[in-house]
Amino acid sequence: MHGHGDALLLRPLVWSGVVLVDEHGAVQFFFGLGEWRRSGPAHPASGRILRGDLLAHDHGNDTRRREHCEYTSHVHVKPLQRVVRCGRVYALLTPPANASIKGHAGRDSMKRRHMIVGTVIGAFGVVLAVSVTAQQSPGRWDTEKYAKLPQPAEEYTPVQVNDKLYLIGGNAAVLMPGARATHPARVMVYDLANNTWTAKKNTPFFADHMSAATANGKIYVFGGSGAMTQEAPSATLDTAWEYDPAADSWKALAKLNSKRTAGAATEFGGKIYFIGGSADVAGADGRTQNGGLVVGTNEVYDPAANRWESKKPMPTPRNHPAIGVVNGRIYLIGGRITANNIGGYTAANVDVVEEYNPATDSWRAMNRMPSARSGEGWTTYQNKIYVAGGEQHDYHIEGVLRDVEVFDPAANDWYRLPALPTGRHGVNVAAFNGKLFVIGGHTVFAGGGGHALDSPLNEVFEFAGAGRTN
Repeated sequence: MHGHGDALLLRPLVWSGVVLVDEHGAVQFFFGLGEWRRSGPAHPASGRILRGDLLAHDHGNDTRRREHCEYTSHVHVKPLQRVVRCGRVYALLTPPANASIKGHAGRDSMKRRHMIVGTVIGAFGVVLAVSVTAQQSPGRWDTEKYAKLPQPAEEYTPVQVNDKLYLIGGNAAVLMPGARATHPARVMVYDLANNTWTAKKNTPFFADHMSAATANGKIYVFGGSGAMTQEAPSATLDTAWEYDPAADSWKALAKLNSKRTAGAATEFGGKIYFIGGSADVAGADGRTQNGGLVVGTNEVYDPAANRWESKKPMPTPRNHPAIGVVNGRIYLIGGRITANNIGGYTAANVDVVEEYNPATDSWRAMNRMPSARSGEGWTTYQNKIYVAGGEQHDYHIEGVLRDVEVFDPAANDWYRLPALPTGRHGVNVAAFNGKLFVIGGHTVFAGGGGHALDSPLNEVFEFAGAGRTN
């Protein structure tokens, strides 16, 4: 009987090379009589590793043994390339350009799986053949047939109420030296079912970077950066408002306990949770820096009592996070630390995902998202949280993002959809009737280029099997 190392050194192992990759990117390798069992996140980002054991069959000795393996995803280096390292045996899996390991259907749908026959390099460089059967596509992007945003502006505050998407406020600034931001105070409504836009009554305030959520048919809008008049200088706000879509009317509510901008809000149990964002801080010169301090503040608003209550703060203070509720838990995803404006080199995106349990007022860390981002758009659909677009600015890159990443809280797992046709930050995202709508935003990081580069685009991902009309 050969030991673990001896067999690898004396002869190449003979491996069959069938690999099953399910629709979420969960990888199951079947080599001969052995298999790789997934023991970690299905879609780790570049540099993250899955570790497990591979039960290998040595046909030369007719023996079996367990090899420790590492699975590394190189999604940022070469799309769809996967490398499996088992002791001194390597499997390099590189599908052709038209293959996909991304998808949307349930995990138990075998017909939506595909096989990759791997290239396996043994101890003496023996290489087996490669072939690929591409899986069914999870869907496609449509960039033409959906009505574009009639009045583009950066940093609308979106909130979906059933089959309507409301876009509130916005910043139509022309970013020139000495120029001051202008806030259009608009309310635009997109009918997701009928593909039409309607203008509603303007807001009684002028702001961007508010946070909004819906409860009992009303829309609640909190904080932001702006003022009560268009002529007043922009400041961090502590205001709270209720908008009644049926009456097209606004009502002032009890103010926040503290001024905040660029946080995230969501409804749970009839109450609105407003978490994170940026608060004012005194600068070295003694002057107030608007939104200069990231916070983990967690406040809950009770519409019935018109009252605020403080809860346990988010462990990782940040602004511009995504938020979603699934199965009684609130999830805060990604965002930005250190500074509110991505244009400064002190700002940094994070890939942190944290779960809040309202019943116990407690937090816990979840698997990180594949790529750090801020300025993203998001929505919750069929118990999954979709995060689209965003922006990045550091010493290596400055730009907007095309990624669409999906978090499955039940599995504590991430996977990707095909990328946005057009990268943007500050996008407005909604999901309805088997479609993911990604609307508006800005095509340059930090609002560069001004109003001319605000995007009117309405790019829609139509999930496979959702009854497309063309």
